[in-house]
Amino acid sequence: MGLLVFQQSSGGTINVQGTNTASAYTWTIPASSDTFVGLAASQALTNKTIDSSAIGSTTPSTGAFTTVSASTSVTTPFVTSAASTNLLLKSAGTTAVTVDTSQNIGVGTTPTYKVDVSGAFSNDGVTPAMRLVNTSANGYANLRLQGNSRGGAVDFYSGASTAQASILVNSSMQFYMGGNGSTGTQAMTLDTSGNLLVGVTSYASTPSSGVTIQTGNNASVNVGHTSSPSGYLFVNFGYGGTQIGSITQNGTTGVLYNIASDRRLKTNIVDFTDSGKYIDGFKPRKFNWITDNSEDIGFITEEYQQTLPSAITGQPDATKEEEYEITPAVKDEQGNITTPAVMGTRTVPVYQQGDFSTSAKMAIIIAELQSLRARLKAANIA
Repeated sequence: MGLLVFQQSSGGTINVQGTNTASAYTWTIPASSDTFVGLAASQALTNKTIDSSAIGSTTPSTGAFTTVSASTSVTTPFVTSAASTNLLLKSAGTTAVTVDTSQNIGVGTTPTYKVDVSGAFSNDGVTPAMRLVNTSANGYANLRLQGNSRGGAVDFYSGASTAQASILVNSSMQFYMGGNGSTGTQAMTLDTSGNLLVGVTSYASTPSSGVTIQTGNNASVNVGHTSSPSGYLFVNFGYGGTQIGSITQNGTTGVLYNIASDRRLKTNIVDFTDSGKYIDGFKPRKFNWITDNSEDIGFITEEYQQTLPSAITGQPDATKEEEYEITPAVKDEQGNITTPAVMGTRTVPVYQQGDFSTSAKMAIIIAELQSLRARLKAANIA
């Protein structure tokens, strides 16, 4: 084997060049085991093409190209490490990425899992540690978690070994608290029918405890409990931190619809003696509903509002402008919108609503009955 040496005693540049400087020349190393070695520990290869080669040797002591700059390109490239040795990618002398011998990837850490990221992130609870951005118009940023025969899971930990919560998807979407999907309590579930379950793991229209919300044509909210039968809250209503109403259990077979009426909430309390004008103002009506032509009796909100306005919500003949879809959006196979929906506006009625069983109405009826009894007694009829 021969040796060809180009050398200058005091350094400098050695040019190997043909008569036509515009032509391309190739340096060929005959054997695959031979190594093209730089003279320094860190050697720059600039504006050249490396064909079917590795940047870096499989034997660390032989040296490696640590800088590939300018228009240098590598065809069929790969980056490798010595046998049984982790592959390290460094930035400013600090290891940024580690690929271990089991092909686990660590960013800022030696990996324990398939992908392991560690570092000092923002503590504001807002700034993300990772971001996926789809720059396509109307595109989605998709993150895919795929199991072999099941779905995916996201676990939330405090410290290295304390699981606080978990979201597990396996047909239904399950939310666990106080642990992961194996150790935590299944606190909430969104099942395959779109029903929301809180405190229970399967849908029931009359849950023994917890809350179920059914979707679809028979949508409903269902609340159940096993505590003491009377006075226990099903629904609580508040304003400004003060309770103003509730729905509570009454015995084991009924409920009460309650409003705040405590004496401590009122002032200027006197007897009510004007029941007659209210009774005369109410106008019971017989009518048919437009939707199905069914016959009914009751009140007209506009008329009722003139006598007892506190029982009626809204104003007569009120309307609002509503946006609606004229032509639906067109999406591609990935769900990205290719043609936006065409929207329009229309005027729709805002119907008045009323509570015709208020405490005010009950007071009017009771006061009128008492007045009637007093008059009958005065006439020696009652």
